[in-house]
Amino acid sequence: MISCDHFGDSDDSANVGYWLGRQFQGRGVMTMAVRGICHLGFDHYHRQRLRIRAAVDNQASNAVAQRSGFKFLKTEPRGQHLLDGDHDENVYELSATMYYQGLRE
Repeated sequence: MISCDHFGDSDDSANVGYWLGRQFQGRGVMTMAVRGICHLGFDHYHRQRLRIRAAVDNQASNAVAQRSGFKFLKTEPRGQHLLDGDHDENVYELSATMYYQGLRE
């Protein structure tokens, strides 16, 4: 599952969220999906920045954000509210400028 939500009108932003079943992990599926949703967010929704929020202890989600070209912004204490409680979250961002530069390289 992948989504683009929390569209911010004040800064033309949106959040990218994803989840992948354990049996499908480690194959590059989610990295490709994130790259695809970036195309959608920048080219079709005209967002200027996309953000990924990943629980600090979720190494796989953090790795997807980094492999997809997102840059680390900050850690928000107890930013993720999951079934097993609150977790600190890393916030990553990719700007439209960085995205288009990456396409040209």
